[in-house]
Amino acid sequence: MRTYTSAFVKLVMVAKYFELRVLGGTQQYSSNAAARTLPPAFQLGPRTVVNWAKTLQISGRVPSSLRGKHQKTPSLIHDEDYLNMCGKWLRTSRPPMRTPRSFRLFLNESVLPELTGALLTNVSESTARRWMIHVGYKFGSWKKDVYMDGYERADVVEYRKGFCTTWLELSERMVSYKDPDMDIVEARSNPLGDAVVWVTHDESVFYANDDGGKVWTNAAHPDLPKKGRGRSIM
Repeated sequence: MRTYTSAFVKLVMVAKYFELRVLGGTQQYSSNAAARTLPPAFQLGPRTVVNWAKTLQISGRVPSSLRGKHQKTPSLIHDEDYLNMCGKWLRTSRPPMRTPRSFRLFLNESVLPELTGALLTNVSESTARRWMIHVGYKFGSWKKDVYMDGYERADVVEYRKGFCTTWLELSERMVSYKDPDMDIVEARSNPLGDAVVWVTHDESVFYANDDGGKVWTNAAHPDLPKKGRGRSIM
């Protein structure tokens, strides 16, 4: 019954369109007026009315709806063998090589020919990216866990108080420097005669295993970084 109702509505719209065209209306005006015949909830556009009219002129009937008539093809994303093969490749690939582009090559050259028997497959890079996201991978920085909490622990707070007090006491005996010529500024008070030199570190050392780039990672299968920091790189 619903199919007949849909066809009847289309015929009414097309008839209204042809009626307005015969009365001298332009294609744009006639299609807009015919589309507005239905309530706004139908969201019928004037271009659709024109396409229906052209189909009726050519074939003698309005196009039928294909809703629910498409072939139901199961997606490989839910296939157990497919997930196992892809998961193994993603877990065993080195992080820098684990990219949608390389994953796409693996799908087209290995997985799909083996599972489907197809001689030629062409999964796009965007599809490979969506499949990686579907199985839990995301693109971001690969960071090692660093313990950041504990700076408000009672023993840490107590040590910090003592350190600050000692620093203020020693600052009276410190020699400082100013201006580009590094002129010495004598300490304000130095009853012991021995100057205190405050040494600071203003350089950073980077190591070969400090991976600062972004890679595709999965929280369920974290990558194990190499032990040790590697060679130092100033």
